[in-house]
Amino acid sequence: HPFMPFVTEEIYHILPATEGSVMKASYPYDEDVYKAVRDPKAEEQMEFLFGLISGVRNIRSEMNIQPSMKIKVLANTSDEQEKLLIAENKSVIANLATLESLYFVDSDNLPTSAATSVTGNTTCFVSLEGVIDFDKEIKRLEKELEKNTKELMGIQKRLNNESFLDKAPDTVIAKVKAQHDELQEKQDKISANLTRIKDMQ
Repeated sequence: HPFMPFVTEEIYHILPATEGSVMKASYPYDEDVYKAVRDPKAEEQMEFLFGLISGVRNIRSEMNIQPSMKIKVLANTSDEQEKLLIAENKSVIANLATLESLYFVDSDNLPTSAATSVTGNTTCFVSLEGVIDFDKEIKRLEKELEKNTKELMGIQKRLNNESFLDKAPDTVIAKVKAQHDELQEKQDKISANLTRIKDMQ
């Protein structure tokens, strides 16, 4: 339920000590059962794996890499437990992050033309050689930065206008401030990505 509502509803009515509709019933929960079956270590491991996959996906998004393009990733860690966890779930990571390959690398052979993400004690290096056109990506980011800068300056001008602050409703001012924060965050990300790519050349 709700994927097969007619089936689950019928089963619910057959169960003893049930009444009404399953749609209105409280979710079955027992604190003792929850404590008995909960596995904090498994939760911690899954959180690490999700974080690692999300980190690689974020790089893909930030670097404007096509979702369907398979990428090469190198992982560096001194944490043996994290290393084992990655090795045991290599195929899952590769599938969810759309990887061509995933290998471990020691600290003496870290790649240069790569974007990085850190999860726990593990650093993932996403190789960008042959994946993006550095000159083209720099131009794209510079253009995007210029556009964002103009929008940010426009918002800052409104927030520096005392007449606007005196006359505008609080809800409007709050909305403009939220826009400013959003644009500033975007500005920082674009600038960071631009610097990162320039440093790789």
